[in-house]
Amino acid sequence: MADDYEDRVRDALDRFEKKLEERWQQTMYDCVRRMEYWTPPPVHFRQNTYHSPDVWDHRSPEVQAHLTYGCDYLRWYEDGAEGSVRSVSCEGRIRDRGSPFNHEVWWEDGIVLVDEDQIDCRVGELFAHAEDWAYEDRQYLSNLLPVWPGRKLTALKEAHDALVEMAVSFGGALEGPGAGRFQDELSISDEVDELFLNRDEEKGWRVDWTGSAADRVAEGIFASTKPTLINHALFANGLATLINRRAKIIDTYRDNNLALLGAATEALGEKSTETSDHTKKWQSLQGLGTAIAIPPKTAPIGTSLILIGWLGERLAGDSKTVAFKHHPGEVAGDLYDELTTMLDTLRSDESDYQQDVLNFRDGINGVPSTFLELYDITENNPQGTP
Repeated sequence: MADDYEDRVRDALDRFEKKLEERWQQTMYDCVRRMEYWTPPPVHFRQNTYHSPDVWDHRSPEVQAHLTYGCDYLRWYEDGAEGSVRSVSCEGRIRDRGSPFNHEVWWEDGIVLVDEDQIDCRVGELFAHAEDWAYEDRQYLSNLLPVWPGRKLTALKEAHDALVEMAVSFGGALEGPGAGRFQDELSISDEVDELFLNRDEEKGWRVDWTGSAADRVAEGIFASTKPTLINHALFANGLATLINRRAKIIDTYRDNNLALLGAATEALGEKSTETSDHTKKWQSLQGLGTAIAIPPKTAPIGTSLILIGWLGERLAGDSKTVAFKHHPGEVAGDLYDELTTMLDTLRSDESDYQQDVLNFRDGINGVPSTFLELYDITENNPQGTP
């Protein structure tokens, strides 16, 4: 994924907030016209369940009479809702000044006479809530998004590719007995491959280099070179795989953020009052298992070293499908619920990753240093190290 992710998620949040504000404005307009209430509430109300904000209750015969006369706030919305509703004012008139006629309103089961000239019209407050609630919901939900600011996948890929190249250079395409697990003892094949064992080359230099018992020391050193090199291939591949998995976690859940925000934004644009059938999927990950190429000592002989492609499908797990309702409060609430569920899954994936790291470290710690360290004999000085 490109390293401009923070800009991409900010744009997705901007689109979501804009559509959420539009839907709340439409909801307020419809509810005022129909004398209905606007619930369910916005999702950020969940921050304090013991205190509900003061929201004007518009359901009254007086307000109905005012709407019949004409409300400037509703007219602002009907004319396209240009600018902020806070720049609009309404006198709340019910009848013309000096009119001798009371206003008759059908209310509930009968006619109600309204004799006021005007009311304190607070319809504008409801439209202002639409602006404020959309912003507050955006802030509340954005705090849940796992973004990993500053993390560049390009840098992780460079490190991964370098380690894979090292693993291949060390013999990453391993086959045969013992492949895919750390070697901690000499095998018959290693004895056969002992350096200089079956050669007739001059061995006198060993005495100058190692002193007494030169042949035995040299045979021990050279016999460990093959398993050590194999272990280095496993070590490099294991680190590359762990970096790959870490990058896959970041990449997958960043994509999940965009998928959920996109689905919620589209659901807010649905015209039907039924539950939206527009669905999106977000994804979890699966554990590395043997892909880390460092099974325990009890692993069966013949386990292969596995090279996983960058952000490969082998690391992908299950897909979760989500659908959103239509009311803006329900859409934001569904998004919140899906994000919290996703975060639970992320915590599980992070825990699995940490366990993979521990398993990798335990695999290394279980190998004698003889089969991990390479000695550069070209640096040896028969007269001793200066």
